[in-house]
Amino acid sequence: MIADYEAEIKEKLEDGDSIKSIYMSLLNRTSFDSLKSYSNFKQYVNRWYFDSKVEGKHLVPKYRYETPPGEQLQFDWVENIKLHLTNGELVTFNLWSATLGYSRYHYFKVAENLTEAEMKNCFISTIINLGGVPKTVLTDNMSAIVSIRDGKKYVHP
Repeated sequence: MIADYEAEIKEKLEDGDSIKSIYMSLLNRTSFDSLKSYSNFKQYVNRWYFDSKVEGKHLVPKYRYETPPGEQLQFDWVENIKLHLTNGELVTFNLWSATLGYSRYHYFKVAENLTEAEMKNCFISTIINLGGVPKTVLTDNMSAIVSIRDGKKYVHP
């Protein structure tokens, strides 16, 4: 029952978490059969929490950014994801994952392989999707751009 989670919901709201993020967090950990949908959960929270707030007290949003807008994009591979289809078949695939530092906007693309050419293709797709190029692009030691030989790292040109 939703009432069992009111203290947790209240704490998260006061920390600045969005109703959507709270719903997804609870949905991943519990079964909300009585709510059926996000819109029902949102309506309940709005009525229960916001309508009962002391007048004059406002929530302060919690911004979760590391950099100014347009400053930074981070990307990496999400490798060897295993997915069981409804017919029982197991599918393994890789994803390109790109995240803007300010908004935390994510862009994902299925990657055929983990090569330098595929990385360039995914990067171009990301830039097209974003509609621009951030000032800084970060990644870790992706095999598509860094090789390790004899214990030394070599960055591809």
